[in-house]
Amino acid sequence: MSGADCSHLATALYLAPEQGAMTFLTLDSRQRAVAKVLGFKT
Repeated sequence: MSGADCSHLATALYLAPEQGAMTFLTLDSRQRAVAKVLGFKT
């Protein structure tokens, strides 16, 4: 994963009030897998 991918996930974690409250959309399969592990709906 690139630094930009990590930055997008970190921003989403900061903005999400609670796990599962936000859907994370991406076409990158690796980023999607990490987002799922972090508790985002994908």
